[in-house]
Amino acid sequence: METVGPIWDILKCLCGCTVNTANTIKDLETNVGALENAMTQLNEVREDVKRRVVLEEERQMVRANQVDGWLQRVEATDKSVEEFLEKASQKRNCCMCCWLRYKLDKEAVVNREAVEELIRKGLAFDTVAEALPRGVGDERPLGKTVGLDSPLAQVNRWIKDDNVRIIGIYGMGGVGKTTLLKKVNNTFLSTSHGFDKVIWVVVSKTFTIGKVQDKIFQELNIPDDKWKDKDEEEKAVQILRILRTKKFVLMLDDVWSWLDLVRVGVPDLDGQRMFKIVITTRYEHVCDSMRQDRKINVSCLEKREAMELFMQQVGPEIIDSHPSIRESAETVVKECDGLPLALITVGRAMAGKKDPRDWDMAVKKLRRDPSKIMGVEDHVYHVLKFSYDSLPSDTIRLCFSYCCMFPEDYEIDVEDLLDLWIAEGFLEEYDDLHEARDQGQDIIRDLKAASLLEGGRFPESVKMHDVIRDMALWISNGLEKNRKRYLVLDHIDLVEECAEKMMEAERVSLWGATIVDVRRVQPWKKTLTFMIRDTRVKTLPFEMLQCMFILKVLDLSRSKYLVELPSSIGELVQLEFLNLSFTKIKELPIELKNSTKMKHLLLDHTHELEVIPRQVISNFPLLRTFRLYSFQRFDSWDVDAKDNILSGGRVELLELLEGLQHISTISLTLSDKKSMEKLNNSPKLLSCLRRLSVGELISVESLCFPAERMRHLEVLSISGCEVHEVIIIDSKQRQYEDKDRYGVVGIYDHSIPSSQSQAAPCFHNLNRIYIYSCPNLLDLSWLVYAPMLQSLTVKSCRSMVEIVIAGTGHDVAGSIQLFSRLKNIYLYNLPCLKSVYPRPLPFPSLVKIHVRRCKGLKRLPFDWRSGRGGCLKEIEGESEWWDALQWEDPMLEPHFRQYFVLYK
Repeated sequence: METVGPIWDILKCLCGCTVNTANTIKDLETNVGALENAMTQLNEVREDVKRRVVLEEERQMVRANQVDGWLQRVEATDKSVEEFLEKASQKRNCCMCCWLRYKLDKEAVVNREAVEELIRKGLAFDTVAEALPRGVGDERPLGKTVGLDSPLAQVNRWIKDDNVRIIGIYGMGGVGKTTLLKKVNNTFLSTSHGFDKVIWVVVSKTFTIGKVQDKIFQELNIPDDKWKDKDEEEKAVQILRILRTKKFVLMLDDVWSWLDLVRVGVPDLDGQRMFKIVITTRYEHVCDSMRQDRKINVSCLEKREAMELFMQQVGPEIIDSHPSIRESAETVVKECDGLPLALITVGRAMAGKKDPRDWDMAVKKLRRDPSKIMGVEDHVYHVLKFSYDSLPSDTIRLCFSYCCMFPEDYEIDVEDLLDLWIAEGFLEEYDDLHEARDQGQDIIRDLKAASLLEGGRFPESVKMHDVIRDMALWISNGLEKNRKRYLVLDHIDLVEECAEKMMEAERVSLWGATIVDVRRVQPWKKTLTFMIRDTRVKTLPFEMLQCMFILKVLDLSRSKYLVELPSSIGELVQLEFLNLSFTKIKELPIELKNSTKMKHLLLDHTHELEVIPRQVISNFPLLRTFRLYSFQRFDSWDVDAKDNILSGGRVELLELLEGLQHISTISLTLSDKKSMEKLNNSPKLLSCLRRLSVGELISVESLCFPAERMRHLEVLSISGCEVHEVIIIDSKQRQYEDKDRYGVVGIYDHSIPSSQSQAAPCFHNLNRIYIYSCPNLLDLSWLVYAPMLQSLTVKSCRSMVEIVIAGTGHDVAGSIQLFSRLKNIYLYNLPCLKSVYPRPLPFPSLVKIHVRRCKGLKRLPFDWRSGRGGCLKEIEGESEWWDALQWEDPMLEPHFRQYFVLYK
C-alpha cells in the first residue's frame, strides 16, 4: 500500500498534461486561421505604407530608416509565415501524433503575435519619409564643355589623395579655369569624397578680406546676430569655429594675389583635419604663394578641340555651306590660338554669316593685328577686339565700352545702364526717349549675343567678364597704357594713388565702402562724367564741384550715406544729368537752378527728401526725364519751406512738369486724391508716365486709369489704399462731372460692356504690377487690359477673392489672350483668395509662381496645355497648401509636382 500514493500522483500529473494537450490540439485550426487573417491585414498595411513612401519620394523625400527596416522585416515575416502555412497544411492532411500538432499550434501562435506586432508598428507611422539633406555643395550651371576631361580627371585624383591639400589651377584669362573649377565642384553632387561641405568663393582682383569672409558666411549659414556689425577679426573667429568642425573643400575662384587664409578664418593647414583648397588664378606665382601641393596649367585647346568649340558657336550648317567658309573658319580658329573665350566670342560674331566674303574679311581683320604680342592680356585683347570691331555700329561700340565704368564682377542694373547711355548722348538719334530705351534694350541683346555681356543673377541685370572688361578699358583708353580717358577706382588707396590721372580723365567712377572721405581728391577740370556710387561718402567737398566746369553727367545714386549736396553744385552750369536715387538727400540746394541745361533728374527712392525748391524745376526748360518714384510714401506734407513744391501733395509739381516743353518720361509716387485727379486730367502727363506708385489713398473708393493715354506706362504699384475697385476707361469717354459721387479719382466710367471688348482700351507697355495692402479689393479683373504683363505681385489684400473673374464686363480674354506673357506670379498673404482664374489658361511664358499664406486657394488654373512653352521652372509654396490642391484631372498633380519647391 505504500507504493499506491506515488503511483496515484503520477497518474494525476499525466492526466493533467493530457487534458492541456488535448485543448491545444483542439485550437490548432483556430490559430492557423487567425494567423492567415493577420497576415492578410499586414499585407494591406504594407501596401498602404509603400504607397505613402512612393508619394513622398516623388516629392524628393527619402524614406525613414525605421520605415525601411519595417518593410524589410515584413518581407522576411511574409516569407517565413508562407513556409509555415504550407508545412501546416501538409501536416494537417495526414495523421499526426499529438506532440507534432502541439508544436504546430505553438508556432502558429508565435507567428501570429509577431505579425500583429508588425501591424501595430505599421499603423503607428506618422511620417514615412524625410526631406533630403542638402548636398555638400551647390550645383554650378554649366553648358557643354570641350577639352577639359583630362585636367578634370587630374584634379579629381588630387581630391582623393590625402597627401594633397592645396590645388592650384592657373592659366591665361578666358582659358576655362572657372569652367574647370565648376566641373570639379559638380563632381561632389554624385559623391562627397568624404567631405561634408563645399564652399565656393569668387575672390576677384580687388578683393578684401571682409568680402571673402562675407561670401563664406553666406555658405556656412552663420546666424546674423553673430555676424552683423562684427569686425574682420570677429568674423574670422566665427568662420574658424565652424570650419574646425567640418571636413571642407574651399574653392577660391579668380585669385589675383596672395590671400591670407588665416585672416579670413580658415584653420591652420596642419594636416590633422580633412580639407582641400582649390584656387584658380591667371598667375603661376599666386599658386606658389598659396603653398600649393599640386598645380595644373590649363592650356589652350588643341586644333581639333578648338574647331569643335568654334563650330558649336557658329553652327555646322554654316561651316559646311561653302567650301571656302570651312577653310576660312580653320584660319580663324588658328588665329584664336585655341583660347576658348576668343573662340566663343568670335564664333558667335560669325554665326549666321553664309557669305564667303564675310569670312574672307574676318580673316583679314584678324591678321591686321599681330597674333603674338608681349603679355597675355594684350594677346587676348587683340583677339577679342575682333568681336568689338564686328559690332554693327559705332553706337553699339560706345555703349559696350561704357560698361567698363562699373567695377569688376558688378551686377549692372539694366535700368541704370540705359539711363547713362541716354545721358551720355549715345542714343540721341532717337528724339523719343521711349524709343531710345527700346533701342538700348536691343543693344544689350546684341552685346549678350556677342558674348561681350553676360546675364546677371537677376533678370534685369548684366555683367562683364573680367577679361572682356579689361579689354574694354584698354580700348576706351585709346589702346595706350599711359593714357586714362576712363578711370574706375573701387578703393580709397587707388583714389589717392591716381589723383593726378583723375585730373586728366574724361570719365571717372568711384566705388566701394572704403571710400568715406573725398576731401583730398583734387577737382578735375576735364571730367565730363563723374560717378560715385556704393560709397560711404556723406557729402561732397565744396571745392570738388566748384572747378568741374564742363561736367555733364553726375551720378551719385546708391550712395546711401549721402545726406546733402554743397551749394557749389550751382557751378555745374553744363550739367545735364543728375541721379540721386537711393540716397538720403533731404533737400535740393536752391543753387541747382543754375544748371539750366539739365535734361534728366532722377530722385527715385529718396525717402528722406523733403524739399525741392520751385525755382529748381522751373529753371530746367530742357528737362526730359523726371523721376520721383518709390514703393513708399514720401513724407513731405508738413515741411514748411518757402517755394517747396513737395509740401501739400504733388499738384504743384505736376503743374510744373506739365508746363515743360521737352518733358518725355516721368515716374512718380502719388498719395493724395487731388494729385491723382490732376494726373488723370492731363493727357500730356499721362503720355509721359513710365512708372506710377499710388499709395495710401484713404478717402477714395475707386481708382480710374485711362489706359490708352498711359501708353508708355511700364510699372504700376498700388499700396495701402482703401479703394474697392480699379476701373479702366476708354480715352474717348468724358470726365464725370460729379467727381465725388462715387469717390472716384479722375475720369470715370463704371463698366465696359462686353460687346465693346474688341475695342477695349489696353495698357500697351505695362509689364509689372504690384498690389500691396489694399484691404477692400475683391478682384483684379482689370488685368485683362494689361496684355504685356510679365510680373504680378499681390500681397496682404485680406478681401481678395479672385484675381480675374470670368464672365463679367471685364472679361475680354476672347480678344486678348489673358496672361500670355506673364512670367512671374507672387501671391502672398491672401486669406480669402479662391481663384486666380476660374478656367485653365495656357500660360505659355510662365516661369515661376510663388504662393504663400493663401490657404483658400485650392485650384490653380492649369490643365495639360498650361506651361507647354517649356518656360515653367518653379511652383513655390508650403507643403500643406500643395497637398490640399484640387485637380480636375488627378494625373495633373504628379505632372506639376516636378516643379514644386517647398517655400524656404
